[in-house]
Amino acid sequence: MAKLLDKKEFMQRLHCGTTKFWQISKQDPNFPEPHVTIGTTKLWLDEQVDDYIVNGLKGKEIILKKAA
Repeated sequence: MAKLLDKKEFMQRLHCGTTKFWQISKQDPNFPEPHVTIGTTKLWLDEQVDDYIVNGLKGKEIILKKAA
């Protein structure tokens, strides 16, 4: 069964904060669309997020915070 990730979980995977997350989402055409939106909550598929991190960020000059 596919796991859904909310914005907070997505940001944790990217190791970034809210401002950087929304900046990336608006500027990167490869940024995945939410799988589902419930009210104002956007949810992405786990696989979708992993694929974006592995393949979508390749060669990008997006600087992400290092994990603490």
